[in-house]
Amino acid sequence: MAYRTSAASAKPKREVIRPDSDGVKIRLDKNADECLQVDNKGGVQYQYVVNNNAGIMWIPKEGRDALIRTGARAGDMVEIWIQDNGSYGAALVAPPSRRATEAAQQQTPEQAPPEAGVKTTRLVSAALRISIDALCEARQYAAKRDIELGEMTWEDVRALGITLMINKAREGR
Repeated sequence: MAYRTSAASAKPKREVIRPDSDGVKIRLDKNADECLQVDNKGGVQYQYVVNNNAGIMWIPKEGRDALIRTGARAGDMVEIWIQDNGSYGAALVAPPSRRATEAAQQQTPEQAPPEAGVKTTRLVSAALRISIDALCEARQYAAKRDIELGEMTWEDVRALGITLMINKAREGR
């Protein structure tokens, strides 16, 4: 007796993702440190399921280490590439919006800005969003050139945001 599987029960065919010197952008389905270690003839590889289960990627330890250094979590978009010297680089592509949402949800009513300052609040919010985007792009740019920027903190975002607001105020004079 032969058994058949319906198309609905068959596993979906995943696209094989292969990092190269141009880099590939992927969305992690799990945290960067949560992958499957696979031993094969070529050595140890680390398997990542990506892009909402639509892709699969096998990378060596140095590629896994590069992903882990980004601090990427499930749902984050990252870019991974192979550098000229054969080592791997990786960077967050965009600031994780989930983290910003979590921070906003933790804000108490006493911390919420007053309605009278809506225009100022929008200016501050825009300056901080631009700062976060700029710092993420700088990290990605530096990583592609094998430059370690270190951990960027809220202080970096705040300092750049203040600078942007000062420049905007000077333009208005």
